[in-house]
Amino acid sequence: MAGQTDTFLSWLACVVLVAGTPLTGAEPRPVTPETVDTVVVRPAAWAEALRPWKAYREAQGHRIAELDSAADSRTIRAAIAQVAASQTEPIRYVLLAGDVSTDAAINIPTCYYDSTAMSQFGGDATIASDNPYADLDGDNVPELAIGRIPADSAEQLRQVLARVMAFEQHRDFSSWRRDVHVVAGVGGFGAIADSVIEMTTRRFLADRIPGWSELSMTQASVDSH
Repeated sequence: MAGQTDTFLSWLACVVLVAGTPLTGAEPRPVTPETVDTVVVRPAAWAEALRPWKAYREAQGHRIAELDSAADSRTIRAAIAQVAASQTEPIRYVLLAGDVSTDAAINIPTCYYDSTAMSQFGGDATIASDNPYADLDGDNVPELAIGRIPADSAEQLRQVLARVMAFEQHRDFSSWRRDVHVVAGVGGFGAIADSVIEMTTRRFLADRIPGWSELSMTQASVDSH
């Protein structure tokens, strides 16, 4: 559970702790050692939408390498690994700035694992995950914090990043900044298994979300309490 907590917190950090110096193309150009701590993958045409956010993060001391999105996940993974290998210090974050899409020009594909547990109960045969982009050594354990902003357009990405910056700079520290709302689906493993999953999740959230937060949860189940 501690490992899951670290991954969750690292994912949150990835969404907000990035900055940039451009490095375009799925096959990245060599970068100067000790300059990159973050890789951002985004559609080629969306570079301008990142510009204000990049300047904001640069002022905080972060540096990123930008990569154009590619048609398949293996190309993107190889490009991220190449950036990581070029650094004398480990990179820390990967941000996917875009959604999975049928439009090849903006598609940032995800990866899939076989789902042996869910398929036994009539669920999906595979599980989507972006973790392989953060797994540099192929051991199925991410070395980097990985996050995705599932934007469907450059304007949508710009708006999300503007909200991130506004949130960080806003000086109103009233209750709205403490609200945390979690949305969950139904496991579909059967009544007993689903109840155990729900109980475990509630305990995890109660133990790991800071006490000063206002936590609420919505689950797509009529039996949820």
